[in-house]
Amino acid sequence: MSHTGFAVLFSVASAVAYSAGALFQARVPHRESPAAGLFSHAFGRISLLLNGLGALLHVVALQWGPLILVQPFGALSIALSVPVEARLARRRTTPGERHGVALVLLGLAILSLTVGSGRTEGELLGTGEAVSVVTVSAVVVAVLTRAGKGKGRGLGYATAAGVAFAVASLFAQAIGIRLGDQGWSGLGRPDSLFALLAVGPVVMTGLLLSQYSYRYGLSGPLAASTVANPAFSVVVGLLFLGERFRHGYSGIMLAAAAAFLMVKGILMVTQSARARDRRRQGGARRGGHTALEGVAG
Repeated sequence: MSHTGFAVLFSVASAVAYSAGALFQARVPHRESPAAGLFSHAFGRISLLLNGLGALLHVVALQWGPLILVQPFGALSIALSVPVEARLARRRTTPGERHGVALVLLGLAILSLTVGSGRTEGELLGTGEAVSVVTVSAVVVAVLTRAGKGKGRGLGYATAAGVAFAVASLFAQAIGIRLGDQGWSGLGRPDSLFALLAVGPVVMTGLLLSQYSYRYGLSGPLAASTVANPAFSVVVGLLFLGERFRHGYSGIMLAAAAAFLMVKGILMVTQSARARDRRRQGGARRGGHTALEGVAG
């Protein structure tokens, strides 16, 4: 199997673990603080284990493929969570959900044809570049967590979580490549030490932000995080890491088409979930009015 094939295989396995983790995390009671819920509730602890497994598989995938290939496969998490969530709710998936999932899968298939093999050890972030990425991402997260109200606030937190997870993946890949190429001595380099110190707090920040966002539902926040993660990763990969798409301008156009299909599919899934929620709320209100009218009569 080629390097790209291994990257895709481990990316899919990672998305399965992350999807299961999100389903458990969304069911943690929201009466507790995000941190308390994650560590004190059984569903929270299970989600931490599944997210940890997903992160481990994700790091392995990043050893075989570049960031601009591996990160977009996170979109599979929403494609996988939709049928599982429907099954748990004892309902059928809607046409919008099915079409959205199909578009996500088609976009991922196209994208896998446009991205080359993994980058070399020399193309990792230097310490100064890593500090710059952390600084910019911190500003972006701060802005997003203060934007919007109600569900819009939840989407802001979810988008910020996606940015945090993208930065964590960047550091995890750097640590894995240094360790694989130079052994334990490679972790003594300044850029490796910075990545080691930063990756834990960045991952926890992403988990807490996503936990807060799930107070406003699962589909919308998961979709926002799913879009933000690869988008931020692709920008970093292209600007700082020397990653490129294959086939020149044709590859760039194919990658853009793949991105459009994935975003379109995610939006279809999200819009279908919102429409279902509105119908459910409308039915509950009508049921309440009917009951009151019966009592009044």
